[in-house]
Amino acid sequence: MVSAMTKRVVAWGLVVGGVAAAVAWSFRPQPVPVELVAASTMPLVVTVDEEGKTELRDVFVVSAPVAGRARRITLEAGDAVEAGNTVVAEIEPTAPAFLDERDRAEARADVAAAEAALVLANAEVEQAKAELDFAEAELRRAQRLAASRTISEQAIDDAERAYRSRRAALVTAQASVRVKEHTLERARSRLTSPATQVASDDVCDCLELHSPVSGQVIEVFHESEAVVAAGDPLLSVGDLSDLEIRAEMLSTDAVKVRPGMRVIVEGWGGDVPLAGEVERIEPRGFTKVSALGIEEQRVNVVVGLRDPHQTWRSLGHGFRVDIRVVLWETDAALTVPVTALFRDGAAWAVFAERDGVAHLTRVDVGRRSGLDVQVTDGLREGDRVILSPSDRVADGVPVVGR
Repeated sequence: MVSAMTKRVVAWGLVVGGVAAAVAWSFRPQPVPVELVAASTMPLVVTVDEEGKTELRDVFVVSAPVAGRARRITLEAGDAVEAGNTVVAEIEPTAPAFLDERDRAEARADVAAAEAALVLANAEVEQAKAELDFAEAELRRAQRLAASRTISEQAIDDAERAYRSRRAALVTAQASVRVKEHTLERARSRLTSPATQVASDDVCDCLELHSPVSGQVIEVFHESEAVVAAGDPLLSVGDLSDLEIRAEMLSTDAVKVRPGMRVIVEGWGGDVPLAGEVERIEPRGFTKVSALGIEEQRVNVVVGLRDPHQTWRSLGHGFRVDIRVVLWETDAALTVPVTALFRDGAAWAVFAERDGVAHLTRVDVGRRSGLDVQVTDGLREGDRVILSPSDRVADGVPVVGR
C-alpha cells in the first residue's frame, strides 16, 4: 500500500507541474496581428498632380475708341454674339460743359455781334439787288440804242460789264449772308447748356461697336450709361469652345514635364475624366506664398483639352479643375503599397509573411505613384507583405492577419 506521505508528495507534484505548465503557456510567443496585402501585377501610372484653372485662349476686350458717353449696355454675361454683326456698345458725344458767368457773357456778346453782322449782310444783299436791277435796265437801254446805231460799241460793252459785276456782287453778298448765319448758329451753340440738352433714346448720333469675334459675352465692365475716356474697357467677349487649362506647378515638378505628355483632367464636375495634353511650359517662374506661408517657386503649365467640346461644354472661363500629368505608365507592373516599404540601412525592404512568420526581405523599387510602388526585384506576384509594420514586427516574429 502507498503511504500517506507518498500520496501527498504525488499530489503536490501534480499541482506544481500544472502551475509550471500554465506559466510556460502564458509566456509562449504570441503572433502579432498585422495587415497583409499581396504583391500584384497591375497598371501603374506615375503622375504630377496639381490644381488648375480654365482660361480662354483669346479674350477680346472691347474698349472705347474715343471719349464720349457710353450708352447702357443691355448685353449680359453669357449672351451670344456674332463677329461683325452684334452691336455690343454705343458711344455718343458728351453733353457740353457748364459756362461760368464770364464765359456766358462773352457767348451772349458773340451772339449779338453775329446777329448784327447778319443784319448788315442782309442790307448788303438788298443794296446789291438794287444795283443789279439798275445795271440790268442800263444794259437793256444800251441794247435798244445800239440797234439804231445811236451809241458806240464801247458804251454797250461798258453796260454789259457793269451788269455782270453787279450780278457777281449780289452772289457775293448772298454768300456773306450764309456765312453770317453759320457764324450766328455757332455763337448760339456756345450757349447750349447740359440742362437744356434733351437726349433721345430713339435717335442717337452714335458710334456703334461690333463684336470682334463670334462667341459669348464674358464680362461687362460698364453696364450703366457713363462718360468714358478713350481706351476704357467696356466688355470682354470670347469663344468658350476654345479653352485651355493653366496650372501653377512647382518648378521641381515642372522640369519633369514635356510638351505632348498626356494629361488626365479630373475634379471638373463631370462624371468621367477629360483627356488633355501639355502644350507648353512657360520659361519664367514666379514666387508664390502657399497657404502655410511658405514661399514656393512655381511655373505656369498650359494644357489643351482633347475631348470634343460637346463633352465639356459646361466648362467656362476661370473654372477650377484638377490635372494629372502622366510622366510614365505601364500596363503591367509588380506593385505593393508604399506603406509596406521601410529603410533597412541604405536599401529598401519589406516584411514578407511566409507560413505565419515575418521575414525581412530587401527589394529593389522602380517607379512610384501616390499610393503604390513598383518592385523590380525581391518579390514575386502573390507574396504577402505587411502594411505599416509596427516596432513589434521583426525578422522571424510570428504574425497573423487581422
